[in-house]
Amino acid sequence: MWVVGCYDIMLGGRKDIDWAMKTSLKRTGPGTAFDMMARHVDSPIGRRAFGAAAAIFRNFPTPGDWGGHNTRLFLQGVSSVGLFFLIARALTMGAQILAGRWLGPANFGLANLVLAGSNVLFIALQLGFSAAAVKFASMESFQTKQACVLSTNLWLSLLWAIPCVALCGFYHERLATSLGLPGALYVWCVGLAFCYSLRTNVCCFLQGVKLFAQRGIVELVYGLLMLLFVVVLFLMFGSNPLTVISSYILAYLGSAAWSLYALRKWIRPVIDIGAARDIRSYTLAPTLNNIAGALIGAAAPIILARQLGTKEAGIYVVYNSGSIVVASVFSGMIATVLAPLASVPETQNPAWRKLLKISIPIFLGGAAAFVLSTWLMLKCVGRGYPVVPAWILLFAGSAGLSLIAGSALTLLYSRDVTGLRLGVIGNILIGLTNLFGTLWAVRRFAFIGAGFAILASYLIGTAWCLTWGWYFTHCKKEA
Repeated sequence: MWVVGCYDIMLGGRKDIDWAMKTSLKRTGPGTAFDMMARHVDSPIGRRAFGAAAAIFRNFPTPGDWGGHNTRLFLQGVSSVGLFFLIARALTMGAQILAGRWLGPANFGLANLVLAGSNVLFIALQLGFSAAAVKFASMESFQTKQACVLSTNLWLSLLWAIPCVALCGFYHERLATSLGLPGALYVWCVGLAFCYSLRTNVCCFLQGVKLFAQRGIVELVYGLLMLLFVVVLFLMFGSNPLTVISSYILAYLGSAAWSLYALRKWIRPVIDIGAARDIRSYTLAPTLNNIAGALIGAAAPIILARQLGTKEAGIYVVYNSGSIVVASVFSGMIATVLAPLASVPETQNPAWRKLLKISIPIFLGGAAAFVLSTWLMLKCVGRGYPVVPAWILLFAGSAGLSLIAGSALTLLYSRDVTGLRLGVIGNILIGLTNLFGTLWAVRRFAFIGAGFAILASYLIGTAWCLTWGWYFTHCKKEA
């Protein structure tokens, strides 16, 4: 039929078919193009052939749709950062594997208890500066305006860090006791939190000016430095939790310095009052998200260390690193590119439709991949970390759900003020479920309770986000 239809056009069709085809492909996509061709064909066979083609391709993405031009931009952006992110994650996993093997579960858990504490202190130090950089810098088209936003953001964040660090020192006894840290390790925790905040902020500057390739290179630099410092410091000072903490600090500072060098055209000694007002107005929602992030990532290690010991915390970190942390790398890659693209209103609903359509394949494929990655992580760190299939399945399932939840949250944040609020609520919901679930389940089921809690939290959070995505695409009428 296809051959007959094409032959019919070439011999008996009208002369303006070629024009109709090209015009429709450019403006409305292949479905409308085939429909126009069917109307221009003289023979019944030709009309049936191209009518069938029009029915097949009617829902095919058009150049203005998310599936056309924006999908190409998205894939180009992901490809720019994807390889670097994956290599960087492999390097940091290599550093964690070496640290886990050399330290053993108890000391490895102690080192990660400091990291968990730094995530809590990070909330006050960060105050939404990184999210504001991405939001407001990406909205500007001219480099001078972007420079005002980023420069103001950088200097305000450094000024804000001074009272925060001072308060951390003033209340050091209470905070150290709450985090379950000895006094000496608490000092390292504060320093780590400051370096982490600085690095997060300047890396997000690259996203704000859409330097996606440079963003990927920074991750690669971070991974290389992390692995290098872990090996060098362990050879110099032996098996000590401080060697891991020092490696993180040096890797954070090195990658932050690389980012600032890449942004040298945008960083200036200026604080713009208008930009400062915008940044101040955008602190609440990102701060709530940082609180949720701490509840998701830091709650379980702290609770396990306080209730069962640092050994169990170290085992949890290994399972979490092989599954959920790996998933966060892919979520970060997607969010790095998706957030600026999905901020355009016309791309929101098509993006939601695609996510709703492929969410189940994402979960199944992701969970299967994370089973393998978690098993490999456990085999590499050594015999001190038990390999339990049920635990692997729990963490792999949680990681698969986190992929969907991460993408859905990015779409909510990028939508509008309502979407931002719904995304924050969803993230807080995940964090609170994890916190209270871990507190209850660890007392009742010991270590495996933390696995149940993280699975339940991502299940509830994913359901929340996808329900609103379905509502936006099927129920709400756009103005």
